[in-house]
Amino acid sequence: MKSKEYKDCSKMNVKTLRLKDSVMESVYLISKEKNISESEYIRHLIENDISEYKLKKAIEAYKKREINLSEGAEISGLSYREFLDELEKRKVSLNMDGFSFEYGVKSIEKSLKK
Repeated sequence: MKSKEYKDCSKMNVKTLRLKDSVMESVYLISKEKNISESEYIRHLIENDISEYKLKKAIEAYKKREINLSEGAEISGLSYREFLDELEKRKVSLNMDGFSFEYGVKSIEKSLKK
């Protein structure tokens, strides 16, 4: 049976990059400082950029009222709570129509009575 680490590695694809010498020097220095491999650092940069891209797209669609909170969380790859936190950090108003707000207040009141 393969270990979890081995299975995860088998799912990775290999890509070749051409980077400027100055960029590679920075990658080398930063990865050395962080005590990780250069490829691990580059993977980390790419993964973070993809996560940020998905979050920005989800927030953009949410602001335009094209999607709701749950869909925004799913698109961004975050939990519902994490997506709400990101909206708050970025000062994005919640899309609440009268019905949604009223329903939320009644739900809170109901849970407080228990």
